[in-house]
Amino acid sequence: MSDRAPKFDVMAHPSNEKTNLIGMGLIVEGGLAVLALGLAWFGFFEKNQPLSSISAYSSDFWQWIFTCGVAATLPLLVYLLIFHFWTPRFFQPMQEFVDLKLKPMFGNSSILELLILSLLAGICEELFFRWCLQGGITNVLVGRFGETTAIIIGLATASIIFGVCHWVNPAYGITTVVVGGYLGLTMVWTSSWLVPAIAHALFDFVALIYIAKSPVRTRFVSD
Repeated sequence: MSDRAPKFDVMAHPSNEKTNLIGMGLIVEGGLAVLALGLAWFGFFEKNQPLSSISAYSSDFWQWIFTCGVAATLPLLVYLLIFHFWTPRFFQPMQEFVDLKLKPMFGNSSILELLILSLLAGICEELFFRWCLQGGITNVLVGRFGETTAIIIGLATASIIFGVCHWVNPAYGITTVVVGGYLGLTMVWTSSWLVPAIAHALFDFVALIYIAKSPVRTRFVSD
């Protein structure tokens, strides 16, 4: 075993063809949006936030939503900053996944492509996980268990499903469960799924730029 661990170059074997990330995003994220609307057709959604009400929002209300969304992004960015400077051993597999999988995938993407992908993820995922799942579960259970218990169950269930759908390793899965719980809380606190959608999109945009443009941090020990 060598004394020094060589740095692994994730771009040493670049793909011959650039992955069509926008197409993949439209299929995956768009599929979640279609699924959410399909479930909503059967009445499974946050009934206090019908989509038809969005067109009636005043400019002041939109300003409030955007302000709350931007503010809700700040704790997530703090987490990203901490992760950059301090990565506990348990989270090393997540860093390896970022370096080995995500950097090659997003490394050659333009800022516009990263923005489009972030908007797709923020809007479509929050429409499904928060507006449809969390809101739908809460509405179904509120009559039987009361408002507080129904909110907790809806929040926890949607957050766990959110984590499972993003699962690549335990560290990444647990992180996404916690992030999903936080985003779910922002919907509860503000009574608007658009707030976590904005926070999700903004965070993803910053995180994708960080992933695409920052240097590789994973180091592998050679035999």
